[in-house]
Amino acid sequence: MIGHLYLNSQKQINNFITRREKEEMASECRGKSSWPELLGAQGVEAAATVERENPLVNAQIVLEGSFVTADFLCTRVRVWVNTRGTVTRVPTIG
Repeated sequence: MIGHLYLNSQKQINNFITRREKEEMASECRGKSSWPELLGAQGVEAAATVERENPLVNAQIVLEGSFVTADFLCTRVRVWVNTRGTVTRVPTIG
């Protein structure tokens, strides 16, 4: 249908907002915004670290493959984990 945007997969949703746009939006947020050092860590420990290092955010543990909203929030960090609970993506504000 003309004028409507259909996003059929999580990959399409993630690509709808480009990495650069996410970085620019995150720069507007207060406190630490990215935790590359947590890649490969256990999700529960990573979420606790995120919330300790930036008390303005709520860390959410999300299983890889789960569908999530594509909105951007300065108060949210998604901690993506595999079935073993290991962090699979760099936790970032959004």
